[in-house]
Parts: sequence; structure tokens; C-alpha cells
Amino acid sequence: MMKLSLVSPEPYSAADGLARVRIGGLPIIVLDRAQTAQMMCDAARTHSRNDRPLYHASANVEVLAQCFLNPQLVSFFGHADRISADGHLLVAASRFLCRYPLPECVETAELFYAVAERAEAEKLSFYMLGGTDAENALGVENLQQRYPKLEIAGGSPGDLDDRAMSKKIIEINELRPDILWLDMDVLTAQRFMLTHGHALRGVGVIKTADGILEILSGSKEQAPRWMRMAGLEWLWRFEREPRRLLWQTVVANPVAVYLMAHASS
Repeated sequence: MMKLSLVSPEPYSAADGLARVRIGGLPIIVLDRAQTAQMMCDAARTHSRNDRPLYHASANVEVLAQCFLNPQLVSFFGHADRISADGHLLVAASRFLCRYPLPECVETAELFYAVAERAEAEKLSFYMLGGTDAENALGVENLQQRYPKLEIAGGSPGDLDDRAMSKKIIEINELRPDILWLDMDVLTAQRFMLTHGHALRGVGVIKTADGILEILSGSKEQAPRWMRMAGLEWLWRFEREPRRLLWQTVVANPVAVYLMAHASS
């Protein structure tokens, strides 16, 4: 079992000047959704393409619990340049346990749409990596319809073998997308970043976004927006994903609460 301090309080790119608080051992940026979207677009535009891309991850109570129970995940989050709070419980904890309160929950799907609006206006390009063949194709198509002026450099399903993925990395570098959205679960995203992250030197920013192509393609229904904004999405999801929500309620939430109480500042 790992120590409570999952990663260093100082993130991989602490020199970027962004305020951070430590919640459950992870350094979380103190930005709201609009500020995070603008920060991502600014970074995509200015980040050197002679270096590895900037890594941007998100954390919630399930991520805190997974990190505590699976030490392999620590390297992934320890090397993320920026981590957003995608969980209302993290925001609530920050108001009591941290030197700065987090302004709001930066829910990944809402952040995606906020970034897409800015990227369309600022002529930045997306690459969508993940999902199944059908989800990726339909998700990209629906995204283009919603944002007709957004430049989508390309898309690819994520379930490729090592040889096919290596070829895909070369293709992505040639396309030079400003932002690559990585739709993979936490463990798969970790393996991808450790294996391929430093090779993606044609990319500006990589943002993890597990499940975004399910949403874009319509294969997964979202909770009503008012429930997501109020932090009540779990009620909506419990009926549809009882096994996963039971694990989160019985295991993840208590572990995360313990971590937040003992490893926040």
C-alpha cells in the first residue's frame, strides 16, 4: 500500500505560475471551467512542438481511490502537468481543507464543449483518439456538425495493437493537432502515456477524457445538465450502472474521504 502523499505537492510543471492545492495527494489547479478551457487553448497555441506535449488529466473520488489502491497510477498523475477537479466532493473538500477553495467542478464533458467553442473561434485543431470504430466515426461526425468551423485533424479508435498504434503516432505527429483528446480509462491512458506520450512531439496538449466519444456519438446518455451541475449525477447513474456505483459508494468514497482528510493542503 502506498503512502498517503500520492505524488509530490509540486507538480511536474510547477513553473507555469498556476495556483494549485493538494487534495488527497494530487496537485489540483485552482481554475474554473472557463479559465481551464482558455488555459488549454493558450497552451495548445504556445507549447513548443520540439518537446513532449503538455499532459492534462482530471481527478475525482474514483481516481483518488484507484491511485491509493493501485500504485502504478501514481506515475501517470505524478507526471501530469495539470490536473483538474472533475468531482463535486473534491471541490467541497477544498473549501475546508485547502489554502484556496476550488471555484467549481470542472466536469470533463462540459470542459470539452467549452474548449471546442474556443478552439473553433481561435482556429485550433482537435484529434480524437479512443472509443470503438463506430463511436469514433460517429462522434467525430457529430462534433463537426455541432462545431462546423472547428478543425478536426483526425480520429482513431483506441483499441489498436502496439504495431498499429506506433503507426498511428507517426500519423498524428504529421497532422500536428493542437489538442489530442484521449478517450481511455485511467489504466489504459496511463499505459498509453508511458509508452507513447513522449513520442507525440507534434501535439500541443493531450487531455484525458474517458467516455467523451460515447457522449458525442450518442451511445451513452448523459444525466440532465442541472443534475450534473448540482453534483447529483450519481443518483441518475446509480439506476444505469449499479455495480460501478456500488463500488464507488462502498469502496471509492470512503477511501477518497480518508485521503482528502489526511493528504490535503
